[in-house]
Amino acid sequence: MIQSTLSKKSNNHNKRPQQKENNSNHNRYKRLACMGKISMGIMDEITGPIDAVNRFINLTLQIIEEDSRSREFLLESKVAIRKTSVLLKRLNNYAKKIEKEIREISTNGR
Repeated sequence: MIQSTLSKKSNNHNKRPQQKENNSNHNRYKRLACMGKISMGIMDEITGPIDAVNRFINLTLQIIEEDSRSREFLLESKVAIRKTSVLLKRLNNYAKKIEKEIREISTNGR
């Protein structure tokens, strides 16, 4: 009887740290999911203006003189915009991956 009572207390004591760890992990996953959503929102908001600037540069390059200093600047800008677009796509892919993992964890945890 005493041993049974001690065993129950020991089991309850062991569950508390496990519960805290589960809550901590759950909170981390929630923060990651939130960061993923924010990242996707940022990407959506920035993609439109970047695309518009890129189109404007392309139109300007069609009418500007070949040996113009402005043309060099526009071409450099176009390279920077391309790099930014690639970075945004990578961020979006990462955010989608996190969101998928969170969904799987949430589904398995229920």
